[in-house]
Amino acid sequence: MKVDFLNIENQSCLSLEQIDEMKKILSESISENSFELLEDKPNTASMGNFKTVKITGILPFSEYISRNAKQFEIQIISAENKNEKGKMHHSIFDIVKRVVARTRLDGGCPESIFSEFVKDANRESGIGEKKIISYLTKEENAPIVEVKKGGKTFYVSYAVYSRWNKFGWVDNDLLSEIKRSKIKK
Repeated sequence: MKVDFLNIENQSCLSLEQIDEMKKILSESISENSFELLEDKPNTASMGNFKTVKITGILPFSEYISRNAKQFEIQIISAENKNEKGKMHHSIFDIVKRVVARTRLDGGCPESIFSEFVKDANRESGIGEKKIISYLTKEENAPIVEVKKGGKTFYVSYAVYSRWNKFGWVDNDLLSEIKRSKIKK
């Protein structure tokens, strides 16, 4: 299969030797211009000291019709990752996954739905709602951005908008507002 825009992001999961080996293997079957290996790039969709290798790309199913292309993401994590304490609690990270999905589907998550997600995480984790919101939106490398536009508050995945921007799919005014909101923290 032909793969376009193949990115491999290593965040403290693979050694330099393993990265070099991966590059060698990929170079045997894919042009070096077709993939990018990124070392220790912060994973803005994750929180804390999360070790992962994330592989993303696009699979064009026809060289003539690009609308049939499918984007994919594969994430490889270490067996030692434990996500049950503080901001790494599964119920809190589930909010990130839900906001990412809502961002991909609807462009963002309305405040009322985000609040329900936070209440559920509070019940499951015992962590206070304000602390959960702080973990998700206010701390360094927080994966979610609170955006106020048109008198409404909604929450978006910064990583999704950043990725979309690479393809030219984002309205510049909206991206500027999201970046301003992220900086305001």
